[in-house]
Amino acid sequence: MARLKLFRFARPADAQSAPPRPLLARDRLDAKHQEDDVALWRDYHAFLVSRQTLLEMRAAEARGAFERSPAQEAEARQAQARFDALPAGLRAMFEHVLEERRQRVQGELEAELRAQRGSGRARHVDPDEIDRTALIELRGEAEGIGTDTGHFPRGVAGDVRWYAMDVAELLAAPTAASYAVRKGTGDDARRRILQAAAMGAGLLLFLVAWFALPHGPSAPASATLARASVNGASAEVWAVQRAVLNDTRPLTVTATTAAWPTDTDRAAWDSTAVLPLRLCVPPTALTDLTSIRLISGGAWPERVYSIGATRGPATDLVVEACANDRAYPSRYGVLQATAPFPTHAIGAPAPDVRGEPIVLERVRAVGPGQDPALPIGQGRLIVQVRASGGLDWPAYKPTLTLADGQQYLPSETSAITGGAELRYLVPLPAGEIALAWDLTPPGAVQSLRWRATLAPPPSRAQVLRDALRVRAVQLHEDRPGELTLTVAITNQGDEPLILSRDEITLAQGAQPITLPDLPALATPLQPGERRTISFTVALGGLQQPATLTVGGVPFQIAR
Repeated sequence: MARLKLFRFARPADAQSAPPRPLLARDRLDAKHQEDDVALWRDYHAFLVSRQTLLEMRAAEARGAFERSPAQEAEARQAQARFDALPAGLRAMFEHVLEERRQRVQGELEAELRAQRGSGRARHVDPDEIDRTALIELRGEAEGIGTDTGHFPRGVAGDVRWYAMDVAELLAAPTAASYAVRKGTGDDARRRILQAAAMGAGLLLFLVAWFALPHGPSAPASATLARASVNGASAEVWAVQRAVLNDTRPLTVTATTAAWPTDTDRAAWDSTAVLPLRLCVPPTALTDLTSIRLISGGAWPERVYSIGATRGPATDLVVEACANDRAYPSRYGVLQATAPFPTHAIGAPAPDVRGEPIVLERVRAVGPGQDPALPIGQGRLIVQVRASGGLDWPAYKPTLTLADGQQYLPSETSAITGGAELRYLVPLPAGEIALAWDLTPPGAVQSLRWRATLAPPPSRAQVLRDALRVRAVQLHEDRPGELTLTVAITNQGDEPLILSRDEITLAQGAQPITLPDLPALATPLQPGERRTISFTVALGGLQQPATLTVGGVPFQIAR
């Protein structure tokens, strides 16, 4: 775990006891790094607090313990607003951290229940209790409760590193702006005289410029550019990475916050301008520019603009000449369409930056009907993909997106012949499952995307009815009153079949008969596999018929 060092600098209040010194670039850089750490810690802490608040509100509402008061409604709205305001990339990384801790907590709680109840079988734990415990642990670590340091993650989902820092000192760390504070020289009266003189000189220069220079509309480049927001929170900007001029000339676009590049063979994007966008292209490209296509990274759609020479109220894009070449006037664009992000067909190869194909072979949904060990209210989506040579999966960021916009990273990745199987733990769906699966190859501009719509996971009764076949039931009496039963079963389904001990029962009349342990049920029944289950029970003289039920299928045992 990396440990960040906080450098102590004099605060403005210390200026009386320390002589002024020039502001060093190194100091500004250190302050900026500390400011970034403060922002990241606060975002992480806001994520944990918001998730904890929403969890408690949801749990209490589900129990029917109270009806929300206006204050509680306001608290829930504030928590949701804080959560929604977090950038999507940070949310995905924080969710990955929470999911890892959640799985660890689930294993610990289930092991504790097994030890308390003295049973070899795993017991299910309330998912809300797992979430609550995981959030409490992570929040305690972030706030440094019980220690001198707090911990917070940095990186991207799938590649997270932890950092430790003194939380009190972290929150007290100065910003870069505080280093600009300087102690003045001279007494207050002299300073006021100098300030008045400077203001008078500035006013005189303003009047000269006002009367000497012509007046007209402000230049487009100097217009105030609005920041986009959704429900009061800053919207995520679609970063421009490539531009295609007139559908024939592709250009790589670099982001800048300063002046346009002096190289006239490049294109650049002003990342501080959102509405309208600002772009610079090689000057000669402006003369016949009629359309432009902007391409963002990841899975963002492409934007298509029509270009003209006149700026109007509907202008969405300003295209200028790089190197600020005034010989070529600016051009203006209006958004015409957002091109749908291209998707690949399941089973068809998609090109990778390595030149090797990637094939999404299958996506399937697994619910409690197929895997009774799943946490309550959770399902699993399994992606089978073929990739020659293998892939560094965390580097490709395999992201699953559901119809509600929630994104998930795999909770487990296992190698299979010629590829890998990636498993995603998601809320149990009630209906059809619409999903998108994205890969972002390292060094690629755009992601590779596949879409699928799956039927909801089948119920347990449907799974047993479709997959389980009881081939034969045999019995013989080794000793008087003791019968040995042998049951031959087959899995005719496409998925491994987990058959629990509770799904094989024996009763005589209304009286259930306890069965011994059944080692044959310890492992799932693979597709097409045939297995024999054998056990011995005491049934007396069978004066009353007994009923053996295997996966819902009854068999009568009588003399």
